[in-house]
Amino acid sequence: MDNKYSIIGLITKGLVIFFAFLVTYMAITGGWLDDIEKFMELLIPILIFGILFLIKLKLAYNDSKLRKIGNNIRIVLYLDYFDKIKFDFIIYLTPIAIILIPKIMGSENSLANIIQALVVFLIMFFWEKYIFNKEE
Repeated sequence: MDNKYSIIGLITKGLVIFFAFLVTYMAITGGWLDDIEKFMELLIPILIFGILFLIKLKLAYNDSKLRKIGNNIRIVLYLDYFDKIKFDFIIYLTPIAIILIPKIMGSENSLANIIQALVVFLIMFFWEKYIFNKEE
């Protein structure tokens, strides 16, 4: 079996064992239905994005296998300065959107929203620096 698939299988088995242990612990300690309901509300978005990530990972792995067979492993991107401007536009508007969503939904901004916007901005900013500083 391939190393990447065995790692994904190991992570999946570990998560299943963890959740089984968690449900058993909650059932033994009592008051577990409310806790499980809160946990499931938190878990649903994480699972959706986790499943999408695993699907994308499998597709990328299959693509890399096909590229390795064709001896075409490198991806060459030709970006111009207009692409950099578009990426800067996205970088600076995404945190603004994250901060505006609670206002649109009728609630107040919290420190968590501001921290989320800051984290997204920093990740995208440093990714942009990494991509566009590879100039030759």
